[in-house]
Amino acid sequence: MFLPFVNKSLAEKVKAIHIYSNGYKLQEIGLTDIDIDTTEVNPNFPIQFDDEEIKDQWVRIRPKGSSAFHMRFFENTPKRLFVSSQVEDSLEVKQKNA
Repeated sequence: MFLPFVNKSLAEKVKAIHIYSNGYKLQEIGLTDIDIDTTEVNPNFPIQFDDEEIKDQWVRIRPKGSSAFHMRFFENTPKRLFVSSQVEDSLEVKQKNA
C-alpha cells in the first residue's frame, strides 16, 4: 500500500506513475486512475522544510475510489525487463551424450 505526498504544482503535472523494482515493472497507474486530494493535511515528514518550500500546498495523490494505492500480484503480474540465463540441466546433457 502506498500514498504519494507531493506539492500541488507537481501533482498537477503527473500524467502517470510507473513503479519499478529489481528489474521488474510492478505497476503503471494512468492519469484516469489518479485523483489529487487537496484536503488539509499535516504529514509529519521526517525532514523540515523552510517557509519557501512549504508555500505550495502539500497534497496526496490517491487512486479514484480508494484511499491508497495497492500492489496486488494476484491481479497483475510484474513485467520482467531483462532476459535471465537458465540453469543447465546436467542430467539432460548426459543423456544426449550417452
